[in-house]
Amino acid sequence: TALSFTSPLFSTVFAVFLLNEIVRARRWTATIVGFLGAMIVLRPGATPIGFAEGVVLFSAALSGINACLVKQLTRTESANAIVTYTMIFMVPLSLLPALFVWTTPSWHALPLLGLIGLFGTLGHLFMTRAFAATDTSMVATFDFARLPFTATLAWLVHGEAVDVWTWVGGAVIAASSVYIARREAALARVKQPAASAPLKLPHAADD
Repeated sequence: TALSFTSPLFSTVFAVFLLNEIVRARRWTATIVGFLGAMIVLRPGATPIGFAEGVVLFSAALSGINACLVKQLTRTESANAIVTYTMIFMVPLSLLPALFVWTTPSWHALPLLGLIGLFGTLGHLFMTRAFAATDTSMVATFDFARLPFTATLAWLVHGEAVDVWTWVGGAVIAASSVYIARREAALARVKQPAASAPLKLPHAADD
């Protein structure tokens, strides 16, 4: 799980090379601080990188490339179309490996599975709209926020214990996300086109 949170780092790197995005020091800093916040929550042990860990890192790299592909699609396609076609392709692709370990869900599980599908699709739709609205490297910064949200919901819904390190790491992630959001908002205001300024009419003496 800790290694999977390298995905936003890969997204930022690939955004530079595949999308020609300009990622300055502040955005790099926010991304790295968010990653460190995730590591504070997860506190991974000093485990050597083996085959299993390599597979997770490879998966994180593919997720980074996928983010760049989605960003590229948003230039010509709507968010609804991207999410719809993704679901159409993913259902048969996911079904093939699932058949080898298939267990028919109970009637009790069906409503929960329906909610997973609903919230998963909504999350995908919102993320795709975020890619259409701003740079991939900025969206990747907020991906770390999944961890404190998950920990908080686990505490509220399932009564799972949340230790002090989860709150510390969550605070670091939140600070990183708030900082980059405020920074990007300030830059957007500076870059507003001059056309948005009120039109100044010439005086009669100037004619």
